[in-house]
Amino acid sequence: MRGETWGMERDPQKQPVLSERKLEILTLLAQGLRDRDIAHHLILSESTVKFHLNNVMAKLKARTRDQAIHQATIDDWIE
Repeated sequence: MRGETWGMERDPQKQPVLSERKLEILTLLAQGLRDRDIAHHLILSESTVKFHLNNVMAKLKARTRDQAIHQATIDDWIE
């Protein structure tokens, strides 16, 4: 929150490259839920949640979950 962008800038033309399920999981992660809680909330296995989050990070070219949340937030995919 020191004004650093992590090399990520908002692109208003960019459309979400994530499925609705991946955005749902990322939104719950941004709300502070743990993998186990997300899995319970969505009636999934914890390994499925981790699988989706790893795919999200790969698609967004994020090294961390925080970077993925940051990118999705600045692109207005999640609030």
